[in-house]
Amino acid sequence: MGFKFSKDQWLLLAAMICGLAMIFLDASILPVALPTIQRELGISSINLQWIVNVYFLGEASFVILGGKLGDVFGVRRIYIFGLFIFGIASVFGGIASSTTWLLIARSIQGLGAALMTPSITAIIIAKFPHEKRGKAIGISVAIGALFLSFGPFFGGLITEFFTWRWIFFINIFITVLGVVLTLWYVPVYASKRVKIDVISFFLFGGALLMITLGSMEGQRYGWFTYRIIGFLLTGVILAALFYLHYHTSKSKEPFFDFSLFKKIKFFIGNMHVFIVQFILMNSVFWAIFFQLGMGFTPLIAGMWTFFSTVPVLIAAPVAGYLTDRYGAKLPTSIGFVGLTITFVCLTLFASYQYFILMVIGIIVYGFSISQILTPTGTLVISSVIPEKRGLASGIYNTMRFTGAALGMAILGSIYTGTELSHMKSYMVGIHPSLSAKKKTDLEHIYTGSSTKSYQGLDVIKIQKEASKAAYMALGRISILSLALSILGLILVYAEKMKKIFKGAPL
Repeated sequence: MGFKFSKDQWLLLAAMICGLAMIFLDASILPVALPTIQRELGISSINLQWIVNVYFLGEASFVILGGKLGDVFGVRRIYIFGLFIFGIASVFGGIASSTTWLLIARSIQGLGAALMTPSITAIIIAKFPHEKRGKAIGISVAIGALFLSFGPFFGGLITEFFTWRWIFFINIFITVLGVVLTLWYVPVYASKRVKIDVISFFLFGGALLMITLGSMEGQRYGWFTYRIIGFLLTGVILAALFYLHYHTSKSKEPFFDFSLFKKIKFFIGNMHVFIVQFILMNSVFWAIFFQLGMGFTPLIAGMWTFFSTVPVLIAAPVAGYLTDRYGAKLPTSIGFVGLTITFVCLTLFASYQYFILMVIGIIVYGFSISQILTPTGTLVISSVIPEKRGLASGIYNTMRFTGAALGMAILGSIYTGTELSHMKSYMVGIHPSLSAKKKTDLEHIYTGSSTKSYQGLDVIKIQKEASKAAYMALGRISILSLALSILGLILVYAEKMKKIFKGAPL
């Protein structure tokens, strides 16, 4: 399995890896620091999840627009602009003094990532011929995954021995390196006239935001309150209008071309990336679980989360090779079988707490993820005619980040809801006569936002109850992820079962 690239191709890959490094790093380095950020800034559990999810919302909402802007202004220019925005947002994230400030910084980071992502794909596809494209994507994912893998460890190390703020500041150095390498080694690609469907952009972004708001805030305000029902209903209406606008506009360059989903390979590839990105959000809650459920320090929690991602380094190039040699079906099947094993192990671990089950689960997880992510991109792009590949790449990345945003929202709702439900039961059963002040103190101990002792409260016992709830929450999100892994495996063979789905839009 050789990687015979020219010097120019290797240097171009290095420039792209700077952008990938920040996109991957900021998906994995922050979760380990969340409990510490919560204690320092006094952030609620729901807002803590928003700090992670606004990043994915920004990516999902703007990634197609980023692809369109790359067509209009040139992918090289938009890639550099994305790097610059990401770097500036990281500065503001590092000096944030409030929840609002941090949320704004993270959302702007998401915008920067959305501008970079389609440009990276377009630049690699333009530079590498078909027979080398799978290997190039595999290498870029593998080296970018180096940052994904070391992100939890770096996050724990920085949080425990320095300050969580350096989690943001390190992006400044990567930004400078990325801009320099791109200016030197990435050629200027031709731009073209492209019509941007602004109406579709706002309808899609609004629908995603409203549905995510409803999913994440349901535990805070109540699932059947007017506010949450209003969020979800508005999201559904906007999504319907988005689909209706597509059918009535008759644009030759639609914002989101639903007709491409009639191609079964395109459909399967996008469903796979949606499922995998949804499942990937488990690692955010693992980082929290290791600290609040198992009592690990940020550094040790980061090391265990690191063990769940480091196998990607080995598996991603192998997945690229298997894709080029045998097609996407073999590595994708291996990946979803592995994820099924992972979540069976974690579901059993949450119930029986046999440590070896967790070890097996998180290691298999790392090997499995790249077996799916590497071939799906190639599958989606190659399933459409060359003139549609830019649009296909935009849809692929939109599905990817939408999966992450909804995964964070739904898994977070289940995880937090389980913890809060257990805490309320504990308060009623053990401490029914506590004052409002004492209930707040108990909640702070329970959620890990405070570790100091309060008179009249048994801190050790409360922490044990919080740990018990964390195991329950881990089990519930693992069961949902197990079901999605099985669905992904079934979809691998959807083409063979096409007759069963006769009449469906495949």
